[in-house]
Amino acid sequence: MLTVTDEAASLIRGLGREVNAAAGSGLRITIDAEHDSLSMALAPGAAPGDAVVHVGETQVFLSPAAAERLATRTLQAGRSAERASFFLK
Repeated sequence: MLTVTDEAASLIRGLGREVNAAAGSGLRITIDAEHDSLSMALAPGAAPGDAVVHVGETQVFLSPAAAERLATRTLQAGRSAERASFFLK
């Protein structure tokens, strides 16, 4: 299952606060089949079939294809003066 660092969880919570996301919301990761790439967006909840990763109060929802692809990966976050970003290790 995907591992989420404390830094990534903090960034997800911050993004949710910026848009006044409801309780139970989180970051959803899916696979864009057309481009064979990952897509991330804030979501109000898990979609049917999603795997859910909990880090404290933070939730990450993974589509079945994303859960399979990211099973051994770690979601990390970095911040600079100009921006914040997620990356996978």
